[in-house]
Amino acid sequence: MSQIAQRLRILVADADLHTRDATMLALRARGHDVVALGEWPAIAEALSGAFDAIVADMVMAPLAHGEIVDRLRRAQPKAVLVVVSSGFLLTSRPVARAFGADAFIERPASMDTLEAAIARALSEHPSAAA
Repeated sequence: MSQIAQRLRILVADADLHTRDATMLALRARGHDVVALGEWPAIAEALSGAFDAIVADMVMAPLAHGEIVDRLRRAQPKAVLVVVSSGFLLTSRPVARAFGADAFIERPASMDTLEAAIARALSEHPSAAA
């Protein structure tokens, strides 16, 4: 059952196929419209559309650490931006926040944890998903 009352359009940006597909399927099962992509050129192209939320891996080749967060935030300033990371870099959380992430989740994380982060960010940014 979804923790988010409304149906959201969500972009999942993750280079790992299994993580990306699992996240996409779980969010769709909870009633959301999900676009899942794993390569920066396709993600950049998809950003021409509007999203209520973006779930993105912290690292996306060929971009430098944190650069994807900056590019996503600039392209979708009204979308809630949730960054996930395996936590291999101790600086991931502060870098994600510095580049404009609304929430940061360390992997592994449950779908409930992800949805709670999206819901919290939406409540803190009422213009998102309006």
